[in-house]
Amino acid sequence: MRLEGDFDMSSIELNGKVYDAHSGGFLRHGANANKTNAHHETTETNRKSRTKSHPTSSHKIHSTPQKAKTLMRHAVKKPQKADMPPLSSTVTHRPRRVLEIDTAKLARAKKIQKSHHVSKFGNTYSVVKTTAVVLPLRPEPIDSPPPAASFTKSPSNSTFDIKPPTRKDFDEAIHRSSSHHQSRKPKTSKREAIARRINVSTRIINISAVSLGILLMLGTIAWQNIPNISMKLASARAGVSASMPQYAPAGFSLRGPIVYDQGQVTLRYESNSDQRSYQVVQVASEMDENTLTENYLSKLSYGYTSVQAEDRTMYLYDDYKATWLEDGIWYRIGGDFPFSSSQLERIADSM
Repeated sequence: MRLEGDFDMSSIELNGKVYDAHSGGFLRHGANANKTNAHHETTETNRKSRTKSHPTSSHKIHSTPQKAKTLMRHAVKKPQKADMPPLSSTVTHRPRRVLEIDTAKLARAKKIQKSHHVSKFGNTYSVVKTTAVVLPLRPEPIDSPPPAASFTKSPSNSTFDIKPPTRKDFDEAIHRSSSHHQSRKPKTSKREAIARRINVSTRIINISAVSLGILLMLGTIAWQNIPNISMKLASARAGVSASMPQYAPAGFSLRGPIVYDQGQVTLRYESNSDQRSYQVVQVASEMDENTLTENYLSKLSYGYTSVQAEDRTMYLYDDYKATWLEDGIWYRIGGDFPFSSSQLERIADSM
């Protein structure tokens, strides 16, 4: 790189080309452009001739570093070493800092009154002198057997007089004892322990236990009488003096709500193990035996049989169905359960 003129800083020559120093735009070819091109051409020709005459391997080419082609050595000055001051052979040591005690401050600190509640005051510097003193050693004592215990009469001027116990003293102590006359401490019950733990009186615990027992008993009674209560409500709303059968075949129980309509109440019983079920229908009716036979039983294609009871006549039909009249109510039992005649009679007797 070369500067144009001695004092002209408006252009810069780089690789034989002149550029504007402010904008960086190309201006013209420099005076050394022909020399640089000729030098490049000569170098390229020599390189090709050497390559043809002396072929070399790739590792030899890359092992030799190439010279910079863009750096102009003639325009850059070689850096010079700055003159450094010579090192001194002597080593200087910093003096150690000596702790100095201000005597005035120390005297003032001694005069200040200190509280006995504070124990972290600064300690004054003092020198403790130690003196070694040789103490004489006493000879080791010889162990002697302990004296045998004996009860002897002490002199009259002695403070303590120890006497061996006698049988009379023991009997007097037993006679004076009264621990067996004391009343026995009552045992704490679980109810009292619970009351003490929750910090309430025993009376409240007793009242709560009695109330809970009464509620459980009333709940059990109400649960058992729910079917009867429901039956009375259904009878009142349907206008039929219906009744609840007290007997049901083994494995059957009342299911679902009691269905009622004007003048009719229907009860449904289902098996607890399978899908079998039967119904008990009670209808308010003004029919008699003759009307029931003519209007209902005579129209059955599979026939019927009659069973005479104490005050009623039961008609059995379709193998396991039954019907009868009693007190102005027409009863019908039917379903897919194969009743026996004795079971049907027991259902009728329980109503």
